[in-house]
Amino acid sequence: MTPDRSDLQPDPRYTSQLPPQLAPLVEPARKVLQELFDERISQAPSPAYRELWVSLRDATHGGKLVRPLLVMIAATGGDLTAHPRRTQQAAFAGAAFELLHSGFLIHDDIMDRDLIRRGTPTVAAHFRTLARSAGSSDCDHQGDATAIIVGDLALTGAYQLLARCEDKTVDLIAVTDQAIRLTAEGQLLDISADTIHHATTGDVLNVAYLKTSAYSFVAPLQCGMIIAEWAQSPTHHVTEGGRKLGIAFQLYDDILGVAGDIEVSGKSKDSDLLGRKHTLITRFAAQHPDWAQIWENLKDGEDQAVLSHAREVLAQTDAIASTSQIAEDLHAQACQDFEAEGVPEAVSERLILLAQWLEGRRK
Repeated sequence: MTPDRSDLQPDPRYTSQLPPQLAPLVEPARKVLQELFDERISQAPSPAYRELWVSLRDATHGGKLVRPLLVMIAATGGDLTAHPRRTQQAAFAGAAFELLHSGFLIHDDIMDRDLIRRGTPTVAAHFRTLARSAGSSDCDHQGDATAIIVGDLALTGAYQLLARCEDKTVDLIAVTDQAIRLTAEGQLLDISADTIHHATTGDVLNVAYLKTSAYSFVAPLQCGMIIAEWAQSPTHHVTEGGRKLGIAFQLYDDILGVAGDIEVSGKSKDSDLLGRKHTLITRFAAQHPDWAQIWENLKDGEDQAVLSHAREVLAQTDAIASTSQIAEDLHAQACQDFEAEGVPEAVSERLILLAQWLEGRRK
């Protein structure tokens, strides 16, 4: 029997709703996802396989659906009734990107050794608990391995949804493949760096583009433009705006990771420091002569003296303020791109509204 998972629903304090002008645009994709989960769960050939899909459904539930929103804005300009076929294709493509996102997050939590997401246990942590209650002698490994399988189902499910986009499928898959390649490269760079002392600002921003912006912002916008068959001239501006907005989004997320309110981020503001995550913030902090030793000491786990020293250095180097300024600049540049000549007014207005809402996450 599948365990009661009511305690694993995302805590509503850690999820924020889209602006009312944008929220209806994600409903077609939400419906596609719900139908997919209902089908896979009801038709599961065994309780174990059913639990995998229940976990994926719960991991996906509570997201803001920004990726489906970007597909839908670019594909329809916000009018869901004018071109029903476009809307349906955008719903499938948007749902595919949300599944892709869920799979990446599940795998990312394992790589980062995170146990909490949106205020609840990660998929890996959940399966660790189940393994422990079943008497496993290696519950951590079993939990992580099972979560990897759940993430794999998300990735394959994304491609199955793209296959339902009819004549646009081949082009959409090409964009998605490129986004996955870039994300894989970004994740590899992210976990391979032993030190950030020699990284340039450009290096760190490039990793943010590769691991976040490429699949979360650029690719969804590109897919929406493919569905709507945009003329070539304005696509560059929208793509470039998406690239900058995605990087700014990651920088704001990094700020929340070390200085955010748990009511916003759903995790301790010490977790990124204890996890020794390489960010633009830590790159600025590395200019301080004490940082190399602090970075080494963080390996030993939670030590309030080390954490306090780390925060003193962050303040002394203006690491958070400097990162915030770069994010603000990128955000403003993205909005300028979205207002460029040739970008449909309805698309421009909604992308800027979304950008302003995302920028407000850090406040």
